[in-house]
Amino acid sequence: MRHYIFVMILMLLGVATTSYAQRTRKVHGEYIYHAPENVSLEQAKKTALSRAQIQALGDEFGTVVAQHNATLMNNTNGSTQTDFTSLSSSDVKGEWLETIGEPKYEISYEQGMLVVKCSVSGKARELVATQNSFVAKILRNGTEDRFESDNFKSGDDLYLSYQSSTKGYVAVYLIDGSKNAYCLLPYQSSQDGKVR
Repeated sequence: MRHYIFVMILMLLGVATTSYAQRTRKVHGEYIYHAPENVSLEQAKKTALSRAQIQALGDEFGTVVAQHNATLMNNTNGSTQTDFTSLSSSDVKGEWLETIGEPKYEISYEQGMLVVKCSVSGKARELVATQNSFVAKILRNGTEDRFESDNFKSGDDLYLSYQSSTKGYVAVYLIDGSKNAYCLLPYQSSQDGKVR
């Protein structure tokens, strides 16, 4: 029986984003947060402040939206099942440096729900990231690039060839035919939980 394996690789750059900073700018943002019942007033104020800062950064510097799609095909006894997965994310292209003055909050209740409006001003700078290019190959029964394959059978060895132009961290997940996800990298026995 053939098993098709889907491996998703996430480049976790964190601090190693290789971004450089621009001149600082004064920014202002507002956000209205409708808090669920299980959120305290203090937590709601923190969330509203954080989202107001993100709103200010997005308004001033813009956002980057990324979408990654993957298709999993499973062929069993002549029947093919296809699953499509889409992962989206958005990041602001700026960094909050300092808050100017005190954030202003307006607390109200609408239909029994806590509503927190936050207005905040601060200094921020634009982050301009360099383009990171990477190549990842799934290898079957060998460690050289010529063993690249996405068709695995029971007992086959799985290897990953990975090259990146930027220093960072890599995480590798395997999703089987039953849609169970397994973290292959970093290893469970890893002491620091990251792979450079």
